[in-house]
Amino acid sequence: MVQITCYSIITQMFADDIMKYLSYLEICAGFGGTIGNLLAGILYEKIDYMYTMVVFFAIMFIAYLVSLTLIPNELNQTVTEEELETYEELEQEINEEKDNALKEKPVEKIKLGWGSLLSQKESVFSLMCLGCGYYSIVFSGAWL
Repeated sequence: MVQITCYSIITQMFADDIMKYLSYLEICAGFGGTIGNLLAGILYEKIDYMYTMVVFFAIMFIAYLVSLTLIPNELNQTVTEEELETYEELEQEINEEKDNALKEKPVEKIKLGWGSLLSQKESVFSLMCLGCGYYSIVFSGAWL
C-alpha cells in the first residue's frame, strides 16, 4: 500500500528529479524485503507464528499512520474547470507540434546490440543482479 502511494507522489511532487527518487524508493523496498524476511525468521524462532503476524500488523499500522500524516493534502485537491480547459488546450497544441515534427522529419532506426547494452554501467549492474538472483534460486537449498 505504501509503495504504490509513493510512486504517485514521486511522479507528481518530484517530476524534475524523478529517477533519483524512484531509485531511493526501490532501495528502501529492497531493504524492506530483505530485512522483513530476516526479522520474520528471527521472530518465528523466538515466538509463535500467530505473534509474528501481530508484530507485523503493528508495524504496518504504524506505517499507515505515518503515511496519513506525511502525504501532502495538495495531492487530494481537484482541478477546476478553467485549469482543465487550459490543460486540454496545451495538450492539443503539443500533439499538433508532435504531428508536424513527425511529418517533417523521417524516423531513423537505431541498431541496438550487445555492445551498446554492455557499454552502460546500469545495464551491466542489472545483468549482474539478475545473474546473482538466478544463481541463488537455482543453486540454493533453501528454495527446494
